[in-house]
Amino acid sequence: MYKVGSITASFVYNLFINNNNQKTNDSLLNNRKRLHCLRKTFEQHGGIFSKLAQMVSYEEKDCSVFSECKPFSEEKTIEYLKNYIKNNNDLKINCTIFKSGSIGQVHIGYINNEINTKVAVKIQYVGLCEQIEDDIKALNILTSFLYSFTDMKEAIKDIKKLVYEELDYKKEVENHQLFYNLWKNSNIYIPKVYNTLSTDKVIVTEFLEGQSLNDFISNSTQQSKNKIALYIVEFIFTNIYKHNIFYSDSHYGNIIIKDNDELAIIDFGCVNYLTIDMVTSLKLIHTSLKNQNKELFFKTLTDLNIINENTSQESKEYAYTYFNIQYTPWIIEEEFEFTEKWILKSDEKNPLLLSEWKLPPNMVYFNKIPHGVYNILKILNAKGMFYKIFNNIFNTY
Repeated sequence: MYKVGSITASFVYNLFINNNNQKTNDSLLNNRKRLHCLRKTFEQHGGIFSKLAQMVSYEEKDCSVFSECKPFSEEKTIEYLKNYIKNNNDLKINCTIFKSGSIGQVHIGYINNEINTKVAVKIQYVGLCEQIEDDIKALNILTSFLYSFTDMKEAIKDIKKLVYEELDYKKEVENHQLFYNLWKNSNIYIPKVYNTLSTDKVIVTEFLEGQSLNDFISNSTQQSKNKIALYIVEFIFTNIYKHNIFYSDSHYGNIIIKDNDELAIIDFGCVNYLTIDMVTSLKLIHTSLKNQNKELFFKTLTDLNIINENTSQESKEYAYTYFNIQYTPWIIEEEFEFTEKWILKSDEKNPLLLSEWKLPPNMVYFNKIPHGVYNILKILNAKGMFYKIFNNIFNTY
């Protein structure tokens, strides 16, 4: 209960300070303000709360939680690393922490081969599994602070399940190898993963030289930004519609830009495998909106159990309008620009009408598209014929 009290006190303090500095009657701004306070609170406590901080920080370009989280059991984890080094003569590893993530910390190492291959070594925090049990109990109480955010409430429920999957480094290695195989002959770069050097607590991958997304945004031309934006869209939606998988950890910290504007993606702990029926339903939603076919749209949402016979007509019509806004970049056959104005429009919600929908658990992580991908594209000031990517995907697969 001490942690619950500590986190709750931090949240109330952050909210009090923020309210005094930014008083407003705008409900959308007030919602964002509460999310900002939650981000600050979660960021301060590390562990699972760092993962939550990333979830509620997609719109904050300069938020450090994407590149550096509060370490957890740092000294014990370094001791674990030293023991790992003793048992792996094929590696030389620098015990100085290179990056701290929400689940583990990263060190730089070298494989003892002819070219001393540089690698990134990610070690899971020692004791994190045990700590997460207590963190989830605290999270159950803190969820009440998010009652007005329907998507976030459902996402947090899903995090409590999926966070355990992220702790399974063997599964992450499998995910990583799959993405490497799928994209090795493409415009998108996935670093090599060293299966024989990886364990259930350690993942060894090729070290990527390149710019962080924030540095790239500051230093590149708009033409280069548009190119990267198209690659991001291609990566996310080709995975969904061709490979039946959703890379659901799209944030600033997992994107690296290599030389010649080559997009590289890292970190494959948060991956959702989709059923064929789910992908078919997603295609039907897209098709119904593109063809302005309300009957097909409502039928598809009914089949997904998002709406039913008890859903009011007003809520159904709102769903059609809401989804149309979210799908605008992909269905209008003209150049589209991700502007601040459009992002604000896409972010507007009617909580009363939303409350009539029932979001299936296996769709929860799709909120990473409007809350994650869209905001990355906005920061890139992305402009392009995005619909062509979808036409190509739909006509090919």
